[in-house]
Amino acid sequence: MLTPPEPERSHSPDPRPGLALALGVVLGFATACGGRSRQALGASPLGTPRAGDPVITVPPVDTVVTEGQPATFSVVATGATPLSYLWRVNGVGVGTPTATCTLPFPRPGLSGSSVTVTVSDGAGQVTSSPVTLTVDPLRVTLAEGLPLDLTPIPRGVRRMGSSERDPYHEDDETPHDVAITRNFYMGTFLVTQAQWQQVMGNNPSAFQTPPSPRLPVEQVTYDDALAFLARLNAEMTTFCPLCPPGYVFRLPTEAEWEYACGAGSLTPWYWGDSFEAYPNYAWIGKQGAEAVGLLVPNYWGLYDMSGNLWEWCQDWYGPYRLRSGIDPDPVGPPTGSARVLRGGGWILTNPRFFRIAYRGARFPGSLANDQGFRVVLGPPRTP
Repeated sequence: MLTPPEPERSHSPDPRPGLALALGVVLGFATACGGRSRQALGASPLGTPRAGDPVITVPPVDTVVTEGQPATFSVVATGATPLSYLWRVNGVGVGTPTATCTLPFPRPGLSGSSVTVTVSDGAGQVTSSPVTLTVDPLRVTLAEGLPLDLTPIPRGVRRMGSSERDPYHEDDETPHDVAITRNFYMGTFLVTQAQWQQVMGNNPSAFQTPPSPRLPVEQVTYDDALAFLARLNAEMTTFCPLCPPGYVFRLPTEAEWEYACGAGSLTPWYWGDSFEAYPNYAWIGKQGAEAVGLLVPNYWGLYDMSGNLWEWCQDWYGPYRLRSGIDPDPVGPPTGSARVLRGGGWILTNPRFFRIAYRGARFPGSLANDQGFRVVLGPPRTP
């Protein structure tokens, strides 16, 4: 049973959200448009179609998206059917055979890329004029020189929980597959005292010395975290003019947190199979909270996902909802008495608390100097 304030509950392997997905994140298009480039017959030079070649009637257009949001290109063409389509990004064939190509997870490194499509009817072909993909970075600015850094997280599938073969397995870690169906953004770091002070006008933290803008805020209840997020949402157009329409600031669901922490890892800890490597990655067995972002991040660039502070999640604590197949976007039980926390705190040393799958819980009104939170920007999620 759960007795606040000390979180108690765990992880293990899971079929990574697909290493293929992770590679697609790097390329920005591989997961949706991945494939082999191929040579079409009867090629005609760009801009000089031959009689009988397909004709592009509505060409692709320049497209601007915010990083982490899908970019879609389309073309309309006439000619002898069936028509086939070969899309290229910077000259690299991306293989989709349809009139629409979606790059599911473009990053700023793809900004300025040239996109073309070659339409073929088997006898001849025509290639569109190049258009440009612009990827604007997502920035949240709370004040001059005070950003709220967010990391784009690609949608995908993960096995939550841990195997009974895991020596640290706990009964509430029943393995089950979940799908995160939309890209979202997670705080690169825990919310800091400077960010909290700017938004809320106070600083409840126990560890304020030596002063540092990178110290995480602690001693915040679940409801305190919600109040912070409500203020962000009330001023979203000021803080984040490029925030995707329909997205809101909120706490991560438990599934989103575990998915993002694991970042495709099959290991108990996000840094590997051996807990002993933790000093490079996590503040564990310390005397208090430590500044954020000083250690090595996980594969997706998130810092301090284990150690330092326990992190509030949106869900009520309870048994996992187990379904046959893959459970899309689970949000936990509709009611409960304790809210989920994840990640483990600075004072603990037992390896079990810092596994990707470990589940902690506390009453939502509890105050402790080893708990904080990080934000998510994503579609609303309610039980």
